[in-house]
Amino acid sequence: MKNNNDFSSYQKEINGTRIEVVVYKIESQYFCHISNAEAGPTIARAKATTATEAEKVALEKATRRLT
Repeated sequence: MKNNNDFSSYQKEINGTRIEVVVYKIESQYFCHISNAEAGPTIARAKATTATEAEKVALEKATRRLT
């Protein structure tokens, strides 16, 4: 990755499940990968032209799946 602006990672909780959110850029697309912070399996993924949109879509998917 070119610089730190192309990658971010943080943890949060959705409905009692601790998740890890990773947002990164490859070429002109942003990707968001959400996984269970404790066990590791993927919960949701998304891609978009902006980091904000990719994160928003992935978090919406994760929230539906963890409800």
